[in-house]
Amino acid sequence: MGRNGKYDATLNCRVNINMTHPLVKLAQLIDWSVFEREWAAHFPSNKGRPASWWRD
Repeated sequence: MGRNGKYDATLNCRVNINMTHPLVKLAQLIDWSVFEREWAAHFPSNKGRPASWWRD
């Protein structure tokens, strides 16, 4: 891992995110579980394994 970023094995690259950027701060204030609960019914899946939680 380098000084300026976290290595993301999924993307096979270094990810540099400015945690002080206004959009990053806004995203941290949003209650994402509300969106997931409200939108889940619009994307039903009866095939395969359920999706994994991808946020840390």
